[in-house]
Amino acid sequence: TLDKNITNNLDGEKLFSEVSDLSRMFRFSMKFGSLTIILDTVKLDKHFIYYLLDLLKIINDSLKPKSS
Repeated sequence: TLDKNITNNLDGEKLFSEVSDLSRMFRFSMKFGSLTIILDTVKLDKHFIYYLLDLLKIINDSLKPKSS
């Protein structure tokens, strides 16, 4: 679960697109303004840690630049 501050600063379209390209085993939901990302670990091609590391990179790349 990403807190509201991170969720509000994400480029959602870029995040969803890149995560979908990474794996169809990710699911998304919103609760109280926070984004929850769930990875179903059944039938993955590689260990789930590799997907989570790739997910973190995608999240970091999807953050909008802070305005001054």
